[in-house]
Amino acid sequence: MKTVTRPAHDDPSKQTGADFSRKLGYRPGLDGLRAIAIGLVLVEHSGINLFNGGRNGVQVFFVLSGFLITKLMLEEWDRDDTVNIRAFYGRRTVRIMPAPLFMLALLAIFSGHLVTEENKVSDLFREIVWSGTYVYNMRPALSHVSDFFAAPESTTWLAHTWSLATEEQFYLLWPSLLVFAKIPERSPKFVARGLLLFAFATLLIRWLLVGIGAGDAVSLAFFTFDGFAVGIALAWALHHGIWPRLEKILGHPAIFFAALALLALDMFDPYGQHLEPHKGGTPWQPWFEAGQESSLPYLYWTYISFASAAMIGHVFVNGDSMWSRLMAWGPAVYVGKLSYSLYLWHVPVQVYFSRDRFPDVGLVWIILAEQSLTIVVAMTSYYAIEKPFAKLRKRFVTH
Repeated sequence: MKTVTRPAHDDPSKQTGADFSRKLGYRPGLDGLRAIAIGLVLVEHSGINLFNGGRNGVQVFFVLSGFLITKLMLEEWDRDDTVNIRAFYGRRTVRIMPAPLFMLALLAIFSGHLVTEENKVSDLFREIVWSGTYVYNMRPALSHVSDFFAAPESTTWLAHTWSLATEEQFYLLWPSLLVFAKIPERSPKFVARGLLLFAFATLLIRWLLVGIGAGDAVSLAFFTFDGFAVGIALAWALHHGIWPRLEKILGHPAIFFAALALLALDMFDPYGQHLEPHKGGTPWQPWFEAGQESSLPYLYWTYISFASAAMIGHVFVNGDSMWSRLMAWGPAVYVGKLSYSLYLWHVPVQVYFSRDRFPDVGLVWIILAEQSLTIVVAMTSYYAIEKPFAKLRKRFVTH
């Protein structure tokens, strides 16, 4: 089935509260937000234990994905009375898949040189399979690896692709649900409230699973969809104008500053040991107990989602503010454009430059080498893989 069409009598221009004048278009400030997100990830993964912001960066990406995908699909629905689902998946395929597949191919080809112990090459190939099939986030639930963040070197080359798997599963589920259930025809307020309810329900279920000792199940995509749901709800509310005060609130510069400050302060969070479940202690224990750590990220990830939504909403509704102009600053936009390739390559590069491989090299020099090579490889991937394939997206444009 190629398209799903709304009945002709359902005129979007007659829907109460709908705002059809504000189109998404290209917003350079959103690339600036991507720069913040990838910066948080790179800083934490650099090996400097002072910072705890990597999961925040991933959450910004999740919320932004939910917002952008939903806003674009709603605009297509309003414009054409139809959503071409095949074209959507065609665009996502040429945008998302070439760069990671190229990376996985290189890792497979040079695996013998990358893995220092020959008997661990098979571990790297198992990682490649988990990553290449976009199910790495399910690995703790479906294999003997209960914590791939704390696994030995040979099983950490692609641990970061858990987030790519989660995004891909979101792309498979949400657009199809939106189209085939004809969700845009339903009450905008009802849908927005339902999405927010889903976000909090996901949080509660995730918390309860940890409480009964089923923490591995949290890696399954459904239990990390609250970030996407917040982004979807934001797109829905702004597209339909269902809460008039929301735009006024989001447009105030103080909102962006408060959200950004929350992300920045959390980088130096002295309680980072319990905010990141993979950093030791009793990682699946959801409540405070004497001598134990709490799995607060199961609440923490959700409020970071709302902070991310506040920044996205501000850039969208107030493009003339100081913060929006700062996010649209040329260098920030450029880093945002590179963010996908930077995310793909930073972990393999860092694993290669492990202290085990270079025991006599100082940490500062290792970090400098890691970051420099990551930038070079990411730029190569962007210009040689991402941009050429991006041209193919024109074949899937429906207007």
